[in-house]
Amino acid sequence: MKNRLLQESYTHGSARHVSGKECEELVRNTMALFPNLPAANLVQEIVTLAEPDFLAELDQTLRSRYFIRTVKRLRERDRSDESAAAWLFPEIREIAIKLPDLVPVGDGEKVERSKLHYEDLERYLKVLNQKDRERHQKRIAAVKALMELWPPRTKKLQGLTLAEIDANKARIAGLV
Repeated sequence: MKNRLLQESYTHGSARHVSGKECEELVRNTMALFPNLPAANLVQEIVTLAEPDFLAELDQTLRSRYFIRTVKRLRERDRSDESAAAWLFPEIREIAIKLPDLVPVGDGEKVERSKLHYEDLERYLKVLNQKDRERHQKRIAAVKALMELWPPRTKKLQGLTLAEIDANKARIAGLV
């Protein structure tokens, strides 16, 4: 019952869902009637053969999916804009927004992006290398770039977080 209520709240209508099998059946039947018709022209014939209720439900479902996807994309963009504003030094800002807010550093442990230490970046790099490397190329490059921006690691500077590095670099550059 709960799933049905959730679906109704997204689609603002009945809980009936147009299945892929129904769509495939309609398309196959139309293709059987018009075997040599190009795909672009076949769409009009599919619409002609479909029942109005079916098209209305399909339209509602597709519209809902489109708007939900748009809302999620806008929220993600707003979150990245907010997180970019938190960084002072331009190079770190450009790199930091490519990393997640909570960075997984292994064994279910996550560290907030601003509280990352150099060692956490090394651990995160290992996590990314264990996963699909091609899929995570941007994040791997971002981690390596952050590691290059890190000052030489002396006893005095060893425990600095990314936020502290950002503040120091901004202060040195005269941005603060």
